[in-house]
Amino acid sequence: SRQGTPPRKRAPADGEGRPSTSERQMESEEASIATIMRLLADKLDASEVEDVRHLKKGWDLECTIEGQAHFVEAKSRMRQEARIEMSRNERKMLLEKRSLYLVVHVSGTTGTEHHVEVIRNLHEHVGDFDAINYEIPIEVWKGCVDDAERFLQPAKPKQQP
Repeated sequence: SRQGTPPRKRAPADGEGRPSTSERQMESEEASIATIMRLLADKLDASEVEDVRHLKKGWDLECTIEGQAHFVEAKSRMRQEARIEMSRNERKMLLEKRSLYLVVHVSGTTGTEHHVEVIRNLHEHVGDFDAINYEIPIEVWKGCVDDAERFLQPAKPKQQP
């Protein structure tokens, strides 16, 4: 290089300098969990909301609503909603916990607002799941969402003054 001339910058390789797909998915999941925890407390009057993902129980969060333990599975999408996939263990726990097992779907997780839908009584529709990979078609799970339980939540909590 010539003296006094800054070195030329090379163009970043494909994917360099940007989060990988798995990193974006992890960020999306973390944002969804935070949004769901706030929603459970603020909109559903849940108490004792606890993240139990690391225990691999078949759900992500536990909380108490109206004195009753509830088990919450978080499902998130960076873009608009589509089919929801459940693991074999999640499906098993859905059938075991029945109406106490909530699936909370969050879409738009890379935006400033998250679209959140609380899916109840999905256990009544297990026969409509894909038999091999337990995918739930959108028309099935959308039918388990009451209009009163569709929320637009800020991606980040409001700042306290």
